[in-house]
Amino acid sequence: MWIAKPPGALSEAERAAWIGVPGKPLAQTLAWAEAAEALRPGAVQIIFSPDEGVGGVVIAPAREGEFECINGPLLQWRDPGQAPRQLATFAVAAAKACAKNFRSLALRPRWREGERATQEVGLPVQARAWQHAQTLELDLRQEFLPGPRLGRTLRRAAEAGTQASSRELKDPASFHAHMDAFARRKGFAVPPAAWFHALLAHAAPELKLFEVETRNETLDARAGLLIAIHGTQAHYLFGWEERGLKAPAWLSVSAPAQLTAIELARAQGAVIYDFNGFSTGTNDPYAGVAAFKAQFGGKIVSYEVPEFVIA
Repeated sequence: MWIAKPPGALSEAERAAWIGVPGKPLAQTLAWAEAAEALRPGAVQIIFSPDEGVGGVVIAPAREGEFECINGPLLQWRDPGQAPRQLATFAVAAAKACAKNFRSLALRPRWREGERATQEVGLPVQARAWQHAQTLELDLRQEFLPGPRLGRTLRRAAEAGTQASSRELKDPASFHAHMDAFARRKGFAVPPAAWFHALLAHAAPELKLFEVETRNETLDARAGLLIAIHGTQAHYLFGWEERGLKAPAWLSVSAPAQLTAIELARAQGAVIYDFNGFSTGTNDPYAGVAAFKAQFGGKIVSYEVPEFVIA
């Protein structure tokens, strides 16, 4: 039996069933769905089969009638005997659940690079477009040994009196205020405060949220990170930095913040630290951020993201 309900309408048994589906990316967790629902009430549907352990979170974006499933749905894509039926059932259930103003549904599952040939077998639709994405993952089961450049950066920050702390997130108001101000200065957007509050309110039992902060009072520099622990994976979600006029260019407060986050993740039992995005393109606007992340080592993980449109 398939279920199609808003997050708040799920029974405790149904919530537990979706939480228990393995291998979900953050965008497909119930906590993430609840946060999206807080911004647009009635815009989110959880559609899944508890018996098969497959399904996905469907969200209505700003454009009327055009729904999407980000990094999903989670189906048995490699099984040509199951995937076509599951895909058709999911699409029909989504259209019925969103029948009031349904125009189209874009499905964007996230597949590891190289799996495309096995995933597409027997599907009744073809991908309209393909996107490629990368992230950087650090194996926390291995000893972390910073390279010469990063080691020098961390040493200079410590010698200058930079302090680091971490704690479980209790109230995201302060973090969001710093993050929003940083985003405005840098020209990008972050979710509103209501999203952060809803994510924290619904995080348990799927996610643990932690705040990391570094500061150098003498040289007037601070940085903060928001980290999510999801199963055995830790995810860097957001980060901000503030630098006063006295802060010298050589002082990094972000590097010791990431090191503290890595140590926190290991202490929480995570085996992978996901830096949340990476780029190997030299002309990419995030090339500088990617170069910073690359100093910590790790493995580049590449994904292929097809877009299947059901109309």
